Amino acid sequence: MPNPDRRWFTLRDAMILVAATAAAFALTASSLVSTALCWNRCQRPHGSYTPEPEVPGSALVEWLGGPTITMDGIVLVLDTVLPLLMLETPTVLALRLCRPRPPWRALVGQPGAVGCGAATAAMVTILWVMDFGVRLSPAVVGGAVGAAWLALAAVRGWRSEPSWVDRSGRILGGAWLVTIPVIVWFEWHA
Repeated sequence: MPNPDRRWFTLRDAMILVAATAAAFALTASSLVSTALCWNRCQRPHGSYTPEPEVPGSALVEWLGGPTITMDGIVLVLDTVLPLLMLETPTVLALRLCRPRPPWRALVGQPGAVGCGAATAAMVTILWVMDFGVRLSPAVVGGAVGAAWLALAAVRGWRSEPSWVDRSGRILGGAWLVTIPVIVWFEWHA
């Protein structure tokens, strides 16, 4: 017998997710063009890479193609991924809270809902403290997801649901965790 609280993927869900994705790409369109133009300045007329002076002691930068390509590549990734995560995360949380959904007691034990909730709360907090002139790193969002998942595992247990919305929430939470070292590296070297 199918679970009546399980959320099936519907056309409405698809339309909402496509709209959020389109909005994220609309926000990043100008920065993607400027980053692509920046990549063109790193090319020789024949299309081969012109490296800038090597950063001493940085094997990772050398392995990734040199300092300019690495920094431009990170800017491109951050300009593309962060707005997408910033819009998709609250969207998936809102879809998780729509009916049919499990009872609240079960919902707070699902890592997808908890991860999206923590990330959304962290983004709202970042926007709120910006009004007071305080700048917080976007890595705070990944830290909030990690802390929420650690607390969930320690207190409630990890009760994931085999539905698309919980899996999407876990994927988004994992993506926020992956952005932490990238953002920290970029802020350290920028």
